[in-house]
Amino acid sequence: MERLLCFRSFAERLRRLGDEFDQEVRQALEAALQRGASEVKLLREEVDWLQSQLAAERQQSTARLSSCTELKQRLQEAEQMQRFELEAKEFWQAEFSVKEEQYSLLEAKLAALALTEEEAEADALRKSCEELEAPAKLPTAMPEEVQATRAGCEVLCEEADADVQQEIEAERDDTEEELDLSDARSVQSCLESLEAASSSKAEQMLSNLRAEGFHALLMAALSREGSGPLLHRIIRVWVCRLLNRQEGLAMKKAAELGNVQALEALVSLGGTAAVAKATASSDNGQDASAPLTRPPERSAETGLLALCAVRGDCESLALLLEHLRGSRKSLELISEARVLAEQHGRAEAAGLLATHLVVELSYVGNARYRSGEYETAIACYHEAIELCEVHPEGTSSDGANRDNLIRLRYNLARALHRSDRWAEARDEATAVLAIDREYMNAYALRAQAAMSALEWDAAKADWDKLALLAERGGSASVGAEVLRAWRRRKEECCRQLAQDHYDALGLPRLASQEEVRKAYRELAKRWHPDKHQSRGADLRQRAARRFQRIRQAYEVLSDEALKHAYDTELLLLEAPRQARPTASMSSRRGSFSDIFVDGL
Repeated sequence: MERLLCFRSFAERLRRLGDEFDQEVRQALEAALQRGASEVKLLREEVDWLQSQLAAERQQSTARLSSCTELKQRLQEAEQMQRFELEAKEFWQAEFSVKEEQYSLLEAKLAALALTEEEAEADALRKSCEELEAPAKLPTAMPEEVQATRAGCEVLCEEADADVQQEIEAERDDTEEELDLSDARSVQSCLESLEAASSSKAEQMLSNLRAEGFHALLMAALSREGSGPLLHRIIRVWVCRLLNRQEGLAMKKAAELGNVQALEALVSLGGTAAVAKATASSDNGQDASAPLTRPPERSAETGLLALCAVRGDCESLALLLEHLRGSRKSLELISEARVLAEQHGRAEAAGLLATHLVVELSYVGNARYRSGEYETAIACYHEAIELCEVHPEGTSSDGANRDNLIRLRYNLARALHRSDRWAEARDEATAVLAIDREYMNAYALRAQAAMSALEWDAAKADWDKLALLAERGGSASVGAEVLRAWRRRKEECCRQLAQDHYDALGLPRLASQEEVRKAYRELAKRWHPDKHQSRGADLRQRAARRFQRIRQAYEVLSDEALKHAYDTELLLLEAPRQARPTASMSSRRGSFSDIFVDGL
């Protein structure tokens, strides 16, 4: 009995434990279901948020694409307008040349007609005189009125012949016409022209004026306010005419006698014009605008500068060189004098002339570069560099010669880069860096030339070196704006190197094969090497590189199997980048899972 009671009590406890366990299980399941529902709700909210973000990004991408398309269209329109403007400019320049030629022909015809009319009038007068002189029409004893008429006709004929002859001579040589200073108005007009004209123009205006004319100009200039420079110009022209007699014989004689004091006095009185006239004793017939290469062969020893060079008179040479600056004619004469000094063993004089040539060629090259005459600037820089390299002991000291070579080669590289001769520009920049390894501008110029030639690897290497130099401080201070510009160019090189095949064709990712073929045809029309045969070597090479990259992209994307494999590779590469924005959300989901597990 006791056992039965114990068994019943044990069974009762087991039943109660079972009921309690069932209740706990039901409660745990209800809690788990509630937590699962909340987790599902959170997951749905995240999915909705991700979908909204994806829609927003799609809208932004569509807006960016439309903006890029609009910008591309505007750029094409701007290029087309620029092309139209260039064509219009060329057309109107041609029209202007035609009209100018027609105007010149009309002027010549008008002058010929005027001369013909005057000759006709003179012939008419001559015929009338011949008729008066004819014995068949005149009696033996002519009345006094007839004799007077005949005498008057003869005088008129002689005057007409003289006038016609004078006008013909004036047409042959306009420079020999003497200024008309017969009245006060013409004198004042001449003074106004002198004030506005340059020194060479003033000398040409007064080249054939007599002493009385100079005196009239001086007297008239005295009454004008601020007449000092005008009086000085008039007197200087008169003195130059004296010194230029017999091709500057006075200054040449002073140089032959070695009288530096007399030469200095004559130069100070005559100025640059007198020195130039005495130096250029005869014309060599060479085009002054052509690049100076080798001095022409002629008897230059008759010139004042050549005479001093042959004598080795460095003091007189220095005095003359101060007045010979800027013009190509002066540079030719100085180059001739340098050759003569070397031929006669005058090393010091040759060095002085070489130094002056380097400085002047540098100035002329810089001026031509600023005015856009890059080929002339290149010729000047080349000649100056040759002088520095062939005669380093004559141009300057070692340090100054090194600095001259750096500046000249860098300026030459800039001019070559502007002329689309990028390979030569990079060679010159490399020559600069061989002299100075920390010349930062040379790295920048070489990198820009490489970018222009589409050699992105070489350009990026130079930008990297430039960044290291800038971090170390470099050899020259660089502004923050310049550093930002260099950084932007380096980023552009990185973007170009990271381009995929779609970027090379200017297409969006996963574009269709039809779009690929269309883009390839458009780019091939522009970059095919046959389209650039008439251009320079560097431009041809750039077109070949660009076309090779386009062709490489087309060969992959035009083949269906290769395109599928390439697209798959792109998607696999982009997957990690797309997964990065959802990393924080993944961590949040992990925390929810932990709560769910703990609840169980």
